[in-house]
Amino acid sequence: MKNKMRKALCLMLALLMFASLMSIGAFADKSVKQYKDYLCLGDSIASGYGLPSYEATVDPWKGTYLNEDIIHDGSYAQIVADAVGAKVAESRAHSGWRTADYLDMMGYKNLMEYDPYISEVGADFFITGMGWLKTRDNPQLVGSGERAIESIKKANLITINLGCNDVFSYAQGVTMATVSNRLGWASLYDVPNSIADVNNTFTSLIKTMATGDVKELLSTYVGALIKGSELFEAHLPKFLNIVKQLNPDATIVIVGMTCPLSINFPVDLDALGVDIYSYFDYFCDKENKFMQDLAVKNGCLFADVSGADCWGTKVLDATGIFEGSLLGVEVSGIKMVHPSEEGHAYMAKKILAVLPGYDGEIPSLPFVDVPEGSWYYDAVEYCYDRGITQGTDATHFSPTSSVTRGQLATFLYRMAGSPSVAGQYETFNDVYSNAYYYNAVVWAQNKGVVTGYDSTTFGPNNTVTRAEAVTMLARYAGVTEASASYSQFTDAYSIPTYACGAVSWAKDNNIVSGYPDGSFRPGNPLSRAEMATILTNYSVNYHA
Repeated sequence: MKNKMRKALCLMLALLMFASLMSIGAFADKSVKQYKDYLCLGDSIASGYGLPSYEATVDPWKGTYLNEDIIHDGSYAQIVADAVGAKVAESRAHSGWRTADYLDMMGYKNLMEYDPYISEVGADFFITGMGWLKTRDNPQLVGSGERAIESIKKANLITINLGCNDVFSYAQGVTMATVSNRLGWASLYDVPNSIADVNNTFTSLIKTMATGDVKELLSTYVGALIKGSELFEAHLPKFLNIVKQLNPDATIVIVGMTCPLSINFPVDLDALGVDIYSYFDYFCDKENKFMQDLAVKNGCLFADVSGADCWGTKVLDATGIFEGSLLGVEVSGIKMVHPSEEGHAYMAKKILAVLPGYDGEIPSLPFVDVPEGSWYYDAVEYCYDRGITQGTDATHFSPTSSVTRGQLATFLYRMAGSPSVAGQYETFNDVYSNAYYYNAVVWAQNKGVVTGYDSTTFGPNNTVTRAEAVTMLARYAGVTEASASYSQFTDAYSIPTYACGAVSWAKDNNIVSGYPDGSFRPGNPLSRAEMATILTNYSVNYHA
């Protein structure tokens, strides 16, 4: 039985790797300058944490990570290396690392800024519970600093993707250390209900505390975010200067930060008067602006990867922990803040777009079912490039599949920039907090974009009709008046009364044009190709 299971797992992983490889070829673009040697530097995002190929190098039962110094199939590093024709492609990205860890491991500890939190709180908690200080004793990482230096010296193209651990993981670690020391816990593993995972242990810690203590914890957390930001902005210029000194001729791309951070706080933050989610967006924007300015100042390139799809948009259970992984074991909450396969493809496109020789054409979509020249290709590309839509998997968009009401709410929510819904609620009995579309529906109901079949029923998994879709889009646009041009459609009599104004508005603004026979077909299910076209037409013809 065990042998059969092992063979099945190996076959499944092999198929996943093959699928990843098949999707990569679509990015090969000879218009982009070719580089012989490519080097990827960064943290777990750069290393490909969470991808099927990454998990294939992890023994989840023993907690052993074998991912270091590997460019994983489906990661943005692998896609970029393929696109630039790299003969040598190396990764010196390490899960959990901050910029300070690169300085330390590469022999530049003297350049590290004084860190009062680690010095005063004590390093023991971090060493036993946080990867980026534990790395010094990890036998897999012996000589990692020296290897990074040698790789930097010979690379023609270098991408640097740091910051999330410097700011966000740092703040969580500092907060847990501060509180845990006060409560007499020596490490993360001593926290009640801990699964030795930063995100989920953080929520477990909060569950053990009184309301007043939670407010104190969040205050410490915000202070640590500020300090983490200061340290990052002090360390990254030093690290960049070292890289440039080691290799003054390399093309360097600083990859921006994407912030999918969505910790499940099991307390009423509004009652505490703390909008912690707004801090995530603030620091993400702050560091992206800092990195962009740093790149310009130092003659480097900057790739804005905001909006990359992450595993956190997948289905989670009520605790924020993944229900299962590709290996059939529980996946930690850390995974949900890392890019998915679609997210890595998106990041690769953004990196390729800033490279010399880029001719203004985005490399081909990774979807084998969206052929160039199809009537919906440009629309799918438009929405995909802007993070409004992703594929149904890494290589398929499924253009003829129907869109559900929950999906359309999600697309509109992304188009709005995925604003915070802290303090907002929905009234639907069939919309659950662990659903991927939950935040989107909360936002949409509070903005009046959706009303539901009634006050308690939304029907998130029901297919959305063309009439419903145009109505939701009109509400999104804030349309209150419209002409009666809907009557020009040959089947105007079948357009529901509630949708007549929206259909007229959409027709007047070239958002919809109907079918060649002059009909609108309001009751037809909206396909994903039609959805992409309508959202693109709205953005280009109306919103612009």
